[in-house]
Amino acid sequence: METIDAFLAEQAQYAARHPVQLAPGAVALLARLKETGARITAYGGSPKAAIFDRYLASVSEYFDADLPYIDMGHARPGMAEIQRQTATGAGELVFIDDLNRVAQVSKTLGCGFIGKPATLYQKQQMQASVCGSSARIWTRSTRHSCKRWTNPCD
Repeated sequence: METIDAFLAEQAQYAARHPVQLAPGAVALLARLKETGARITAYGGSPKAAIFDRYLASVSEYFDADLPYIDMGHARPGMAEIQRQTATGAGELVFIDDLNRVAQVSKTLGCGFIGKPATLYQKQQMQASVCGSSARIWTRSTRHSCKRWTNPCD
């Protein structure tokens, strides 16, 4: 129990020093997706109050009114569970995530995937996973403010 308490204390200190922020362009992307009529649902491994209500309340109008957030709990990575809960065909689902495992499972299920890697290592993992599929990795140049789709398999 002492180890868990120490971890939680360190995690709280880290979160205080590094507050969660929406990525640049996230609000514009949400708005554009909503304009198309897409149903947008966030997902994570914690209860809705800990994630969605805490960090996404300011943009909640872009998310599906009936199902704005799915708590995956221990069902990882959970893409099949999301498909079940949304009652959506694989060809109609697109996952946006920074995890390579989500790219792999999306490919296996036949779902779309847009990778938003946070690190070079994550980008390299995704490149290895998605080549030969319809998935794409979204990158943003840090030197310039341009944004572009890249095909990691080229």
